[in-house]
Amino acid sequence: MGHIINLSAQSFLFINQADALDESKSDSESPITLSDMEKYRKLGPLGKLHNFVVYIGRTPQRKQQWKLISRGKLISRDNGTRWNSWEKMLREAIPLQKCIDRYFDQYSDEYLCKDRLSDEDWVNLTKVNSIIKLYK
Repeated sequence: MGHIINLSAQSFLFINQADALDESKSDSESPITLSDMEKYRKLGPLGKLHNFVVYIGRTPQRKQQWKLISRGKLISRDNGTRWNSWEKMLREAIPLQKCIDRYFDQYSDEYLCKDRLSDEDWVNLTKVNSIIKLYK
């Protein structure tokens, strides 16, 4: 039953992008590649947020930069087996929107710059989060 709920929730989150999600699942221990980032980017704002969270979590230096900007607040990373991990990531990221934008302003590089979240992306993430809350 849990597996069916997870698949249903991910179908809602990624309407028309199920193929990209299947392709983007990778071993969390393997280094992120540009193609991984591009696959998640195809998922829209959620994928871009995923890329950001993975990116800052990949090195101690980035984690330290993020902690300074966010005043020690972290954003949990989503995972493919629990749909509510996407909700948790959104719940933690939305209040940190200004911090995320500031990180892009100060530390973005050629890999991360394509994942910058626009104002429209933030509106969409907020809407998705409010819908997910109804079913939590």
